[in-house]
Amino acid sequence: MKNLMCLISLVLMFGVHTNAHSQIEIFGISWEQDNHKSIVENKGYQCVENTQGGYLCLNKNFSDIAITTEFISFPCELFNGCRSSMHEIRDSIISADVVKSLDYYPPSEALSRPARYCTRGAKGDELCVEDWPPFGTKIVLYKGEYGSGGMSFN
Repeated sequence: MKNLMCLISLVLMFGVHTNAHSQIEIFGISWEQDNHKSIVENKGYQCVENTQGGYLCLNKNFSDIAITTEFISFPCELFNGCRSSMHEIRDSIISADVVKSLDYYPPSEALSRPARYCTRGAKGDELCVEDWPPFGTKIVLYKGEYGSGGMSFN
């Protein structure tokens, strides 16, 4: 229960939100920004470029945030959720009125996808809570369709 209260406090402090007029933002990061590395470094992480062109950012506790052009993943250590289940993290995010819902998707070996709870923002970005054994549960902000202009039926 203590971990869940810490998660709710972090969510309220750092901000995870979406509404009809904005993109999803978590830990002060959204796809509208282009300075993800700087924001993460300002939170005490050191980032190094990886071979795929993204960044792996580590803090003094070796907690890692991965930044790519398609997603940004946040480890359970960042939000004190390592002892909480994926379901508890989802419930905490919803209880904090961050998003209205997160839908469950079972793991898929064919797609190399873990079990996850996800929601899509108004601008096509996605927020997921994903279980990555043995690495733990992560919160992942996907670019998704953000910036593509959305559907058109013209």
